[in-house]
Amino acid sequence: MKDLVREARLRLLKMHFESGVGHIGGNLSSLELLLTLHHRVMRDNDQFILSKGHAAGALYVTLWSLGRLSEEQLATFHKDHTKLGGHPVPTLSLTFPLPSAALGMGSVWPRA
Repeated sequence: MKDLVREARLRLLKMHFESGVGHIGGNLSSLELLLTLHHRVMRDNDQFILSKGHAAGALYVTLWSLGRLSEEQLATFHKDHTKLGGHPVPTLSLTFPLPSAALGMGSVWPRA
């Protein structure tokens, strides 16, 4: 897990550097928790709710670590016409039924 966390942190920082924007602190403060939940705790039928929309980057990198997002998709973070905005959006191909909107509102995506 230690190597996964290190690789994910580096990928997150690269993603923010390449886009020139984002909430780096909010993402780094959530990344290890998201990785642990998705790699060790959650089961196939579980759903994850992201109420901290500012941590969308950590969620995207977590999905990347699971093979659900590609390098090419991460490279579009915060760019024009992206599906990987600064906050999760319903147009993401992984089907977010709810955008995060205001803090605490929540975004749900199916695990399976």
